[in-house]
Amino acid sequence: MPLYLILAKDLGYGETAGLNNILEEVSRMLNAYASAILTPDF
Repeated sequence: MPLYLILAKDLGYGETAGLNNILEEVSRMLNAYASAILTPDF
């Protein structure tokens, strides 16, 4: 879990479990996008 989500939870700003799942999904999508645009087409 990223540090800012741990901090937000510790400070009582709300539930972060759902945010962690969304963050992981967005991270996978961004990695796939970066791989797609950085791979040369032959």
